Amino acid sequence: LANKDLKWEGSTTANLGIDVGLFQNRLNLTADFFLKNTKDLLLEQKLAYVTGFNSQWQNIGKIENKGIELNINSTNIQTRNFLWQTDFNISFIKNTLKALQDGTSYIQSATKFNSNFNGNDYISIVGSSLGQMYGYVFDGVYQTSDFNMLPNGTMQLKPGVADISKHAGKTAVPGMVKYKDIDGDGCITDNDKIKVGNGTNPTFTFGFNFGANWKGWDFSCILQGATGLKTYWSGLDGASYWPQVRRGNQINKTIADGRWYPGRTDATYPRLLDYTDGRNRVASDFWVQDKSYLRVKNVQLGYTVPKHLSQKLLIDNFRLYVSIDNALTFTGYKGLDPEVSGTKYPTMRLTTFGLNLTF
Repeated sequence: LANKDLKWEGSTTANLGIDVGLFQNRLNLTADFFLKNTKDLLLEQKLAYVTGFNSQWQNIGKIENKGIELNINSTNIQTRNFLWQTDFNISFIKNTLKALQDGTSYIQSATKFNSNFNGNDYISIVGSSLGQMYGYVFDGVYQTSDFNMLPNGTMQLKPGVADISKHAGKTAVPGMVKYKDIDGDGCITDNDKIKVGNGTNPTFTFGFNFGANWKGWDFSCILQGATGLKTYWSGLDGASYWPQVRRGNQINKTIADGRWYPGRTDATYPRLLDYTDGRNRVASDFWVQDKSYLRVKNVQLGYTVPKHLSQKLLIDNFRLYVSIDNALTFTGYKGLDPEVSGTKYPTMRLTTFGLNLTF
């Protein structure tokens, strides 16, 4: 639906920076603070179906971004034969949705990158940050011990066990996924959905550079990382997003080995689903992974031949080195690479042997 009133977003920004040098600039501190307010955000506004459209792009949002970036550079040791320097930086950024259309306190959205997915998985709430993942809280798998056996041979959930039947569209049985009953009404409904992570805003990002030189030898190491960022499993991360526990699909081996079957009480994953069964094809923290990581981005070791030796070969500078990009990654993320999205090729490890000659 066209909107003749669309206009550009507008923003105001305030910045404050502080630079401090101590001990004859062997220790340098830099702090940058910023505050940015943006109005007239271009967002998709839901419409009543009587209009003939389900949504329209409108200038309806206001958002605030604020943060601080810190950098510490130091020369730790400096002698005739030895030099050791370090550089550390860390960034904290927070955004807050300040307003939507009048009378609207939140909007929901669906990523829709998998045809088996059948619901919204993100929510934007006034007063909270953008990128909030929205869904149920996984509470394990229904076990036989959750049921009472009735005289007629049927099974009935025990009192106090949340009932997923209404949500699933069929009676709960052992092996089904369980969700927490957030509102305490005894049944799993849309009212039990909550924020289960943030998919766009890490708590903080950081980097650390280390460099040293000693009698012709040089060594450097670059570390980087982020914490607090979440993601849903995606098909290119080694596991299908929603259908990994459905018959007829390609199933991740970890999920296949950990699935529920009769007599098993330690199952991590629910039983295999039929194609008509949609109870587990909804957003929940069961599918959310933490993408926090620490990566050795580069490590390099080199040796420069003393000039009195290299000049005998008519070479002004002669240096040999070995360098490794993306040497190590420490993370609990189960996908291929926590630093890139599931739709991109993972970062490669690259080892380089080099020779620098200056004549």
